[in-house]
Amino acid sequence: MTAQVAGPPPAPQPTVVAMVTGQDLLSQFNHLAESQARIEVKVDGIPVQVAELATTTARHSRDIADLRQKWAFMAGVGTVIALLLSSGVVVALLQHAHR
Repeated sequence: MTAQVAGPPPAPQPTVVAMVTGQDLLSQFNHLAESQARIEVKVDGIPVQVAELATTTARHSRDIADLRQKWAFMAGVGTVIALLLSSGVVVALLQHAHR
């Protein structure tokens, strides 16, 4: 069994009484209606944003495909140049042209 520590009694909780007028309720409803309208405008704009995103994604996909193709071409050019330099063909051509 555990011993309980004696302490001061809990403080009484205050009672809050509020009066709400019809004008207060009307003001609150207007605020909620404005908030809902702002949310609806944002939600209505989602399909447009999705369509814009799809267009942007398609354009970027084409750009990426073009860059990959250019990169592959340049890699091939680099490979050919490296093979020519390592085979001595360029040196032979330069020596022949220098004569």
